[in-house]
Amino acid sequence: MFESAPRDILKDKTTIDESEQQKRENEVVDFSNRVMCYTMRYGVYGAHRLLMIRECCNYLQNFLKEHGNNTWPANCREPVLEFRDVAQILIYAIADKGFLFDEEGFWRETPNTMPPDKKFGSPWQRSHHSYADLVYAIKRRNYTYMDLQQLRRNLDEHDHQDKLYMDDGVNPLEEEQNTPERNIDGWFRNHYLRMYVTNCAVKARIAIDSLASDEKEIEKISQLLQKIESDRCLKKVAPMIIFGVLLRKIEPDIRKVKAFLKPNSSCFDPKYSVRDCRLFQIITETFPKLEKELFGQKYAVFDPIALITGLKIRDGLQMTDEEMILLAHLCEDCIKEPQKKKKLKEYTQSVNGVAVGAVMEALLTLFQAQGYAGDEKKASHRVKKPRGLKSAIERLHQARIDVEDREDVAADEVMVAEDDTVEVENREDAVAEEDNTVEQTEENDENAGDEVAKYMEIIRRKYFVDQYDYNWEVFWMISGYTPPPLVDWEKFDKVRHGIYSDPFDLYSIFNESIKEISDAFLEYFVQPWDDVSVPQSVRYDAATVRTIFAQYLYRNKNGEAQVFFHDLLEKVVNMMILHPCKERQEKLVELCVQKYMEIAPGNKKNLKSFEQYEDVLGAAMADEVVKQLCAKIYDEAFQMLNLCNKYFWSVT
Repeated sequence: MFESAPRDILKDKTTIDESEQQKRENEVVDFSNRVMCYTMRYGVYGAHRLLMIRECCNYLQNFLKEHGNNTWPANCREPVLEFRDVAQILIYAIADKGFLFDEEGFWRETPNTMPPDKKFGSPWQRSHHSYADLVYAIKRRNYTYMDLQQLRRNLDEHDHQDKLYMDDGVNPLEEEQNTPERNIDGWFRNHYLRMYVTNCAVKARIAIDSLASDEKEIEKISQLLQKIESDRCLKKVAPMIIFGVLLRKIEPDIRKVKAFLKPNSSCFDPKYSVRDCRLFQIITETFPKLEKELFGQKYAVFDPIALITGLKIRDGLQMTDEEMILLAHLCEDCIKEPQKKKKLKEYTQSVNGVAVGAVMEALLTLFQAQGYAGDEKKASHRVKKPRGLKSAIERLHQARIDVEDREDVAADEVMVAEDDTVEVENREDAVAEEDNTVEQTEENDENAGDEVAKYMEIIRRKYFVDQYDYNWEVFWMISGYTPPPLVDWEKFDKVRHGIYSDPFDLYSIFNESIKEISDAFLEYFVQPWDDVSVPQSVRYDAATVRTIFAQYLYRNKNGEAQVFFHDLLEKVVNMMILHPCKERQEKLVELCVQKYMEIAPGNKKNLKSFEQYEDVLGAAMADEVVKQLCAKIYDEAFQMLNLCNKYFWSVT
């Protein structure tokens, strides 16, 4: 991949001398020329961001269709170079915040190097953060994929353990259920579970009356939830399991879960995508009220680069950048091949008296233990936890990982806000996956679950480790669905500075960025027309001309309309360069009226409103055409992401 965007040296300075300023200017010019060079090399240049996004998405789609799984060869840490280069250009086009592109969306001849604002930073800084956020969102998708693969393998191991205990004639779950107290609790549990199932059906507008009214089925679901509670792997994907059960895609049996956690066209039919997305959203939002400890889980990303960098900043670890990268790569290999943990012993650099290799092994074990319930009530030999959890916690204590520095103690919120720059920068080059160490059933640790949670919270604050919605990532990955229209994206946003939210999820970043660019495009090109002062008869005719354009663009989407879209975008972009805003709007109206007279039926070419309100009808046409164009680019972007799911993150 070609060199990424440089960091602004003004980040930690108020003033710089002339030589430093010249160096700063040279860096951005070199970067801009570098990006331009690669856009020309791959034929994806566009004067406007929308055009560049479209060209990049089409290029990546065609590349994926041609090369398939070979786009990301086995045993390689990254996709092939050509794909990475174009993907990097797409990241700049999607995530830019005024650094490479101006307010109207045009490519700047020279990047914006204005000094940082005290409150909002500079376009350079904001763009750099935004690029990194998108990169890390892509990596989170990869982390989820790796974790899900390992989770499915762990389910086989857990099933084997359960059979061993059953063979010994020991079933603690059944013993608990046979007590009078448990029978009463079970009745209430089933009652509220029935109410929950009915509520989901009503809100999602699906018919599952037979499931809600069948006592045996409700009892099966109740027993399934109790089994989920004793298995941290099942617990991690509990909403997905409930989703499958409510839609009758799987039976309420843990033995059926593994087969469900992978792409399956019979389970995930695109024609039911809106219904399925709506139901899954309802499950994730309402189930915590019934089983908060099961479904209120947040999972943190195991990111070796971020953690090692945190150890350097917070704990005085002395390592070169080359050593850090090698150690991070070894940690990644240990996730897939636990036997390689022995090589971690070669890294003896000290973290408060403990070898960094041992610390990273302990962190890897701790991250894998997320979701583990170790309280006295739930602890039994059925509870699965990673091998070496107890010793890992002891090792982290020895390395003083549980000791937060004075900045952490004094200003947690300030860290999250002001040190967000560090958070992003430390992760920019990370390539990591979640922990997948071999598991075993160990002796009961009365408070182990609480201790895991305590350490994870400290690590999250101290080393800027992100939590994310694991189940939604899994859902998008195995369903192959694209988000339906008007999704509530707030749940995927990350609050920063306690004031506003930034898109955090991969899909939410794409959604918000394309919508923001499209809204600016509309503002600069389409003159306002939709107003209550417009007579009803004119509004009726406006609806007619919009419908004719919509039909034409939809029915001929692979033929004439494709050529029309391309020509229109080229002409529109050229108009933006050559004409001021008012003239652009008028020119676009002229183009649309001209095209309308070509495609409209004879009886629709002489609408009465054309006599006095041609400008209003023309503006309505332009509004529809530009929105259709933006919708097409939006769809192409998500289709490209779906192909990435298919070829990069195919769960098998």
